[in-house]
Amino acid sequence: MKYTDYSNNYKIILIDATNINADHIEKLEKIVDNLILYNNIPYIVDNVNSECKSLGETCIIREFLSSYIENIPFKLFFKFGARYILNNNFNLNNFTSSDKITIRKQNWYNGEKIFTPVFFSIPKSQFSLYKNQIEKCYELLVTQQ
Repeated sequence: MKYTDYSNNYKIILIDATNINADHIEKLEKIVDNLILYNNIPYIVDNVNSECKSLGETCIIREFLSSYIENIPFKLFFKFGARYILNNNFNLNNFTSSDKITIRKQNWYNGEKIFTPVFFSIPKSQFSLYKNQIEKCYELLVTQQ
């Protein structure tokens, strides 16, 4: 199944906490199913603009998980970093496991494979684990600030 085949069965939700101008908002709303902006929540904006980018991203994901995810039926949850897009090389059949979390590996400086949070998928069966880990990450990052 190619990316272009997904439009009727899948939803694209864009969450962001930066200041997006009205023209960009209008364009984004035409290409995503939901645009959720957190640029009016002070603690999220402060953390997004901090030196610790992990804290900013964790705050955005945490807010989304606590406010929206319970109302959205899903089998797989995908997270993509802002620099990545889906194209016709994306194949959902690579993510069909109903019980395994998929995390992309990439090369690092010395050629070792590491896990990266830029792209991952989580099946519904593992989602409570993911939510718990986001909470733990948030608590850890906040205490280190």
